[in-house]
Amino acid sequence: MDREHGPDRLGRVPEFDFAASMRSFRKDMDALNEQARAVRHLIAAAGVRVESEGREVAVTVTYDGRLVGVEFLPAAADMEPADQAAAVLDTYERAVVTARRRAREVTAHLVDPRQSLDAVLRAAGYEGESGAG
Repeated sequence: MDREHGPDRLGRVPEFDFAASMRSFRKDMDALNEQARAVRHLIAAAGVRVESEGREVAVTVTYDGRLVGVEFLPAAADMEPADQAAAVLDTYERAVVTARRRAREVTAHLVDPRQSLDAVLRAAGYEGESGAG
């Protein structure tokens, strides 16, 4: 080879111990998974159920605002469909705000204040946007 494009002599390439590298990787992943398990448990607690102000509907969301449940309560029986829909949307918006606030509160002691909550949650195996960060 010419000097412009690489060495003119072959050198010894150090051996790579793939098995040792994988053992180290597994050990690191086990430690991260153990930390993530605690965070996942705390995040699950951040899911919330919120009832509409008139108690017509109840909406349940995850920490990041994913809708996981809608209940039409007895008071919804006398409502027009458009009013029911409006109650669901209004309650959903309130539930998202509440869930995000609770997620931040629950994880605040685990998070470096310079790091976004989204990054921590992604590392813990959650997707989506928390609205934090």
